[in-house]
Amino acid sequence: GPTNAKTAHLIGNYVYVSVGKDKENKNTIKIDKDGFKGTAIVEGFMQRDMTSFANDKYQFGDFGSIKSQSYDGKNSVDFYRAITIGGHYYNNGQNINHYMNANEWKLFADGWNSDALNGDIFKDGLTTIRLMSDIDFSYLTSNGKQIAIDPVGANKYAFSGNFDGGNYTLKNILINAQNTDKGWNTGIFGKVEGKDSNKKAKIYNLNVDGLKFSGKTNSGGAFVGQSSNADFSNIHLKNIGDLIFFDPNSKNGTDGFLYGGGFVGYAQSGSSFNRISLDNFSKIALQPEGKFSSAYIDIYLGGFAGYSEGSNFSNILLNNIGGVTILGSETGGNIFAGGFVGYAGDKSYFSQIDLKNIGSVQADGKTFVKHAGAGGFAGAINGTNSFEKISLINFGDIIAKRGYVWTPDGIASDKLLMLDLVDLLEF
Repeated sequence: GPTNAKTAHLIGNYVYVSVGKDKENKNTIKIDKDGFKGTAIVEGFMQRDMTSFANDKYQFGDFGSIKSQSYDGKNSVDFYRAITIGGHYYNNGQNINHYMNANEWKLFADGWNSDALNGDIFKDGLTTIRLMSDIDFSYLTSNGKQIAIDPVGANKYAFSGNFDGGNYTLKNILINAQNTDKGWNTGIFGKVEGKDSNKKAKIYNLNVDGLKFSGKTNSGGAFVGQSSNADFSNIHLKNIGDLIFFDPNSKNGTDGFLYGGGFVGYAQSGSSFNRISLDNFSKIALQPEGKFSSAYIDIYLGGFAGYSEGSNFSNILLNNIGGVTILGSETGGNIFAGGFVGYAGDKSYFSQIDLKNIGSVQADGKTFVKHAGAGGFAGAINGTNSFEKISLINFGDIIAKRGYVWTPDGIASDKLLMLDLVDLLEF
């Protein structure tokens, strides 16, 4: 039942206080004003589960607040509000309730993308989403078929807060492919974008084991379609099915580009990627939906990123990638395919990156293209960039039809500020 208190003081390295409603719709915890004190040395949250949060129309509610207070000479971090996903069990806690946990992720995506919420469930002091257990999405079914999940930030509203994966794993996730003409891109997250360089979005401590797209999309990445002012760290993807992006074959002149990547489609200014691994990807490809490509479109495809500009990449491993292939027929534009990045734009920085057991990297320009480029690391490079401690081991063929192949290292040496090949890093 409800817990009422005049005062309470919680102390620990990590302090989490779960709040919610009981069967009579009363607060499970109610603290008088300024009566709840906490000392959290590392991290402190007042949190609600996603199901009850969604039932309250994505409003956190008034459960009082936790006042930070030093204790025994130790200072406390500030306490924030968080929403939890997962952590539901049955059979007296012996078995994970994968259906309920997966449905909470769906509530997360649907709520974030909802026009009724103006795409912002981060209100009432809410800052963070926390994953509380593994989730196996194969249990989320309807009429015997697995339900496809929309990307978080699929259309107008980019994910802008913090996501702590708790080192748990998302398994067998089926992502609903997006029509990019109507919104943003396909991935577990569609677009991740912080408010500015001082208030970045952050996603960290997360594993993904098994992912497929449902339907067709023309741009995106397995994890995130687009990113800007966003930090990604300690994220590991494995056992990923075919990532195939389809050029919609627009007959009209197109001023723009298509892109796809094993992790991120388009890494824009202020994005950083650190301690990330991709392992056992079937293949990554971009091809026309019809006989020809869209008119005058540029196409960028990479094992990790399709297109990067103003972004940082460090401590990254790609292993067992089936291939990175573009089929571009009569685009009138450029097509670039790279083992790591399709097109490295200005102010892209790469360090301690290792590519191992990569299949064929191919840019097939066929006829009527401006340029076609393929490289073991990058399909094309432009502007001022830095490459340090890059390792390429055991590649298939690198082919550019009606184009050019970059130097034996797979990188254009005349464009480099720094290149130092090292042994493969182990994660």
